[in-house]
Amino acid sequence: MTDHIAETIRECEKLATSEKLDFSSHPTQEIDEGKKSEITNKIHSIIPQKRGAIVTSRGTPLPLSGRKKLNLGNTPILIVEDEERPTYVFPCRLGETYYDVNAGLAHLRANLPDLPPLSGMNEKDLSEIIVKNPEILENGLRGPRLELDSGAGIVDIVLIDKNERHVLIEVEREADDAPLGQIIRLCAAYEKKYSLPTGSVRGMIACMRARGFIQDAARRADIEIKIINTNEK
Repeated sequence: MTDHIAETIRECEKLATSEKLDFSSHPTQEIDEGKKSEITNKIHSIIPQKRGAIVTSRGTPLPLSGRKKLNLGNTPILIVEDEERPTYVFPCRLGETYYDVNAGLAHLRANLPDLPPLSGMNEKDLSEIIVKNPEILENGLRGPRLELDSGAGIVDIVLIDKNERHVLIEVEREADDAPLGQIIRLCAAYEKKYSLPTGSVRGMIACMRARGFIQDAARRADIEIKIINTNEK
C-alpha cells in the first residue's frame, strides 16, 4: 500500500469516527470479479446529477476506465452511502470541476450530516462570469446584451469593443466544430439583420478548453477563441 493510499484511508477513518459513521476499505488485491461488479453497479446507481462524469478521460482518473471497467489501477475510489443507498462517488467530474477523493472528503467535512449535490462549473456559470466582467475576455469590452436574435439563431452574449465593433460570443464548455460553425453563421446573419458591413462583426467562442486543431481552424476562419481559466474567476 502506498503512503498516499494509507493516508487517504486514515483520513476516511478519522472522518467516520468524528461523525459516527461506518467505514470499510477493500485493498485492490482482495476485490474479486463479484465485488467489482457490485461496486460498479453501486456507482451506476448514483443519479448522474450527483455522480457527474465517472469514465476516465482527459488525463484525470475516474472510477471507470475508458472501456467502462472498474478503474482500480491508479486511483482510490470512495463511495458514500446514505442508509445503504449510494449517494456520492469520488473521484468524479461535474462540468469542469474535478473532485478527487481528497476533495470529496473536504466536501463531506464541510456538509455532514447533510449530503447536498456537488457543484460544478458549466456554461451558465461561465456566461455569468463574462457578463459580470467582460474584460476577462479583452480590455475595453462593455455593454453585455444576452441572448440576442441574429436572424439565424440566438447569440449568447453581444459586447462592444473599444473600437465600437460588435463582438458576438458563443459560450461553450469546449470549442469544437459545432460552435465554430455556429458563430460563423451567427456573425453573417447579424451583419445582414442590422445592416452592418460584411466582416465588421467579430466572432468569438468563450470556452474552458479547445484542442489545437480547433484553434487552428478558428484562426483560419477569423474567429477568436478565448479560453477562460475557471479557477481564476
